Amino acid sequence: MKILQAEQTNLPPIKLANEKIPIVKHIIKDEEVGSINEGEKLIPFDLEKVIKLFVDPHSANLTERHIHSIKKICQTYKLGFIVRDVVKIVKIVNILADKVETDLTYIPCICSLLKIFQFPFIKEKSSDELAYETVLTECIANIGYLFRTPNRSVREEICNCVYNLITFENLPKVYADLQRASKNFIHKIIKKSDLAETLVKSLALMEDDTDLRLRMIKILQKLSKDADNCQRMLNADCANRLVLKMNQSSDEILFRSVDILWNLLENGDKVLVAEQLNSLGAINQLRDAFLRQLLQGYSNYDRQLRNDILIISIQLSQIMPQLPFIETGFAKELLLFATYPEIKSHNPLTKNLKLSTCYEDFELKKLFFNFAFTISRNPMSYQLLSESGILLALLSFIKPIEKNRDIRDWTISQFEELQLHAMSGLCIIIPILMRDYFSCHGSNRLLTFLEWCSKNFDDYTGYGNSFHAKGGRGTKKAQLKYCLRVIRSIVTTSNEQAIQDLADQDALSILSNCLKQYSSSDTSNDQIDVEIQADILFILTCICENDIHRKELFGNDGVDILIELLRKNPQTIWNGLGYQRLIIGAVDCIWQTVVGCIINEDYFIQKEGVFYLLDILEVSPKSMQNLILGCVLDLSDNPRTLNHLLQWEGKDNIKIAHFLCELWRDEEQDNGVERDENGIILNTLKPLAPADNEDVQIALPSHLPSKSIVEVSENMRAKIYGIFCKLGFNDLSGINNQDQLTLCIIENYLDFKLSEVFKEINIELQLDGIQPIPPDQEALDTILRAADDRVLNVNMNQKLLANTFRQQEFMQEKEFYFEIKSNFSYKEKKIQEWKDYVSRVSKYQILMACKEKQVTSIDDSRPPERDPQPYETLHNLEIPNLAVTAFAGPYIAIDSTPAAITGGRLKKIIYNQ
Repeated sequence: MKILQAEQTNLPPIKLANEKIPIVKHIIKDEEVGSINEGEKLIPFDLEKVIKLFVDPHSANLTERHIHSIKKICQTYKLGFIVRDVVKIVKIVNILADKVETDLTYIPCICSLLKIFQFPFIKEKSSDELAYETVLTECIANIGYLFRTPNRSVREEICNCVYNLITFENLPKVYADLQRASKNFIHKIIKKSDLAETLVKSLALMEDDTDLRLRMIKILQKLSKDADNCQRMLNADCANRLVLKMNQSSDEILFRSVDILWNLLENGDKVLVAEQLNSLGAINQLRDAFLRQLLQGYSNYDRQLRNDILIISIQLSQIMPQLPFIETGFAKELLLFATYPEIKSHNPLTKNLKLSTCYEDFELKKLFFNFAFTISRNPMSYQLLSESGILLALLSFIKPIEKNRDIRDWTISQFEELQLHAMSGLCIIIPILMRDYFSCHGSNRLLTFLEWCSKNFDDYTGYGNSFHAKGGRGTKKAQLKYCLRVIRSIVTTSNEQAIQDLADQDALSILSNCLKQYSSSDTSNDQIDVEIQADILFILTCICENDIHRKELFGNDGVDILIELLRKNPQTIWNGLGYQRLIIGAVDCIWQTVVGCIINEDYFIQKEGVFYLLDILEVSPKSMQNLILGCVLDLSDNPRTLNHLLQWEGKDNIKIAHFLCELWRDEEQDNGVERDENGIILNTLKPLAPADNEDVQIALPSHLPSKSIVEVSENMRAKIYGIFCKLGFNDLSGINNQDQLTLCIIENYLDFKLSEVFKEINIELQLDGIQPIPPDQEALDTILRAADDRVLNVNMNQKLLANTFRQQEFMQEKEFYFEIKSNFSYKEKKIQEWKDYVSRVSKYQILMACKEKQVTSIDDSRPPERDPQPYETLHNLEIPNLAVTAFAGPYIAIDSTPAAITGGRLKKIIYNQ
């Protein structure tokens, strides 16, 4: 028991008089404390007896006893049902539901039990959630099945029960020593049950009861926020059931139905939603709801709901373009609104339509454009798009932005956003409406706007408020980027009339000046600048492709711009801003604007463009090398290119021949071609094929290339062989022994490839069971035999060269070691001379012996003496009694005193004798 005691303090003890202190006899037990703090204590109730009361044939008709027992259950479990008793309670509810069919007096009993069901279940142990999860899932499903009861009160209580279980609102206190199940657990069992599917199917029972239908839609709105519930709702055809009835009742039902559709598209299977709405009735309901909100709604709520309906329609057309938007006339009406007010119309729908500059109307205008872009994916809409004039309406936004605008028009920032949005859509619309594009003079509009974007003759600066204007705040980059995208979409159609129209409008000059402005900029380019330059290069490539006259118009100015792009540091390829795209665009542009035009080729070579291409080739990744090699190969048709190729020097002063051999070896290593450590052919039957390459198993159709032919375009070996054919295979500078072995294979690449092709032909003939005539068979055998001999000869030559190189290396090694030995012999000689010197200066006897030996050597080296003539005077050249072996002279040099003594550096002091 808990006894109340006085709180102890640090105060000094108080002396009390000798008086009697009363004892408090009021004692509070633990059970009473718990009941005060937590709630009433649950008294167990035997539910089996109640079930037996209903089931037993002798008591099945005792209605009053049944009602009394239900009241007693409700009184006992008024705060919620225990988890372990829920199964029995549900069984009782189902028995009551069956009895209601014959006796309506049981309806209040069912409602009373359902009122308690709205409280989350109570668990006695922490493991009850895990132990009873499956059982409770089935119980929740059975609650939903009670919608079969044809009584409004019961259905009302079911809706209240499910709604409160989802929201956890208005919960009473729990029993003593017990806890309620967690909210996540309740949501989990609801999600696992088929309650959501049952609710959707039960909507058909509530068509005449608007209030009850609204309650069920509120529950479905809550459930649709979960992906599993959305899938179960879609299994019951939820999208179609909601849309078909959403206009027949209150605006709140419309709003909540739209919200459920949005959740189904976001959390459920989008394709399944579109399939359920693929009917004239469903699309007509969407159309009627939108037109009512557009033409009759005036509040901000109506505008938002209107936009939501249109967004759902756009998403449906994206998911399934063949939905009957055209058949119902919904697409025609939306396209009419999309062209308003840019194109005047006498249609009654636009008579009272007024779009203000408020946010919701501004979003509506963009949504109209979006619908036009998405419906264009359906080929049946092309005629409708052309008749609506949507292209002219979009092109009306392609004009310079004026600062002084009418107050009734869109604001500058809104017009800029609409302009960018329109240009992003023109990339889709123009390729399918080329005839309308020519009638609207689209090329003139685009190039005029492009010229305005590339020049800074006014003070306009972008606002950068939208997704399309990202990175363009304070500049016209966003407008320039999307204008170039529109032109790019035109030239990619390969429509010669459109390309010629652009060329006639002086597009080459405008694009070249714009590219020059960015390529010559000293500031570091960001990702948008790189994208703009890449788009310009691609457009120039498409315009000049296969047309010599346009290449000549590109001229020296264009070549200078390309040289400026190539001169940038090649290491910028790896900086992550997309420079590799710019380099690829520049190389492709060189291929189409320079190669094939002698004037441009000569000027490009004169400006050392070949050197820049090779520098980029050396540092570029493997994915780019194939393209650059192809451009260099086509340039090598010009004789002036060969001198530049031979004079080029890369890193560590490597030459072009050595660099190409390295590329060849890397290519073969990546493909898995069998070679030894020196690069000698190992598989003489397949000298070019990878080790894991399998023979042809089936005969290919005549219009499909074989594996050997496809391999030519997939790797760089054919291009390397073509460049060596221009350079030659002999007298190449800068190659080593391994390069010479590789050159043996490169030189015979064409023969090896022909051998592969003829072997494939032979195998395919055998697979088809075709026997060539004797002359053809003999010719084929001769070709195959000659090809095998060729491979063997090359293999033998490689081995001879490798043996010669090994011998040369051995001789060089011997010479190197001999040089080392000579160096050591010289050192030993110097050491011996030093020892002799030390011994001479250390012992006088050795010094005199060396002196005598020296004198004897001098005498032996002189010619024999002859008798002097009388008139001759002889002079003695030797200094007598000299005890040194060095040759004496008038001067002597000795080492000075060490620097440690004198303080100066060691030097020679010369004395005059």
